[in-house]
Amino acid sequence: SWNDGYYTNLWNTFSGLASYAIDDSNTIAFDTSITSDTHLSLGHQIYDLMYTASSGPVSFGPYLQYEHYDHGGGSEWGIGALASYQFTPVYSVNGRVEYEDSSGAGSPLSYGPKSSAWSVTITPTWQKSLFFVRGELSYTGLSKQTFGFGTSGTKSDQFRAMLETGIVF
Repeated sequence: SWNDGYYTNLWNTFSGLASYAIDDSNTIAFDTSITSDTHLSLGHQIYDLMYTASSGPVSFGPYLQYEHYDHGGGSEWGIGALASYQFTPVYSVNGRVEYEDSSGAGSPLSYGPKSSAWSVTITPTWQKSLFFVRGELSYTGLSKQTFGFGTSGTKSDQFRAMLETGIVF
């Protein structure tokens, strides 16, 4: 795709995805998005390598991500894994574990240059026909952060809870 990646009306982003189904249960994929530097957006490149394995009610997907920013030489990399288990057609649970690290002064990781973050999330879901209710419990920890959580922005960790409902279409 050649597009205006940041809705700037400047067609300066190339993105693509290549995937290969190894067999009925295993897929590997690579995607990228490359944006050139303009007066409305900073140039950067992002690359993702993903693997998905499924067997019956279980699905597991580790992934690796790297992002580089042209200004300031900043970069970020992350690693994570998604997992899901379908108990019944109505009840399922999903989980995610992630770690992200940044380097260079030009990194826009929201916790500051050269910071890192990790998180653990669990998401139980109820779905009946088109309707769903999903809860989410998440914990995030920070290291070497300039900015953090809380009203003062100095806390190095945070617990979050959310409830969501909607229609799947």
